[in-house]
Amino acid sequence: EEVKEQIDALEGQDGITFSGGDPMYNPKEFIPLLREVKQRTGLNIWCYTGYTYEQLLADEERRAALNYIDVLVDGRFVQELYQPTLDFRGSTNQRILTIDHSTAY
Repeated sequence: EEVKEQIDALEGQDGITFSGGDPMYNPKEFIPLLREVKQRTGLNIWCYTGYTYEQLLADEERRAALNYIDVLVDGRFVQELYQPTLDFRGSTNQRILTIDHSTAY
């Protein structure tokens, strides 16, 4: 019930970002939440994860999350690669990937 109230509170927003405490760590809990947010709101969903896109594709359990994510910022933050001028990410190894939803994951 609390989750539904929080999703309802997103009305009027143009997007939502999932980050911190890597959301992909527990896909069994995360994917149903992603699905519900996307189906109920249609919001643009960004997700930050320490996993790479390739690791997610290779992982049957986590791959399904890509069906609901519009923009994936992948790769672990690496202090030695920190670059404060980067847009939407902290280190140069991280990528900003737009997910192609014409492919089912």
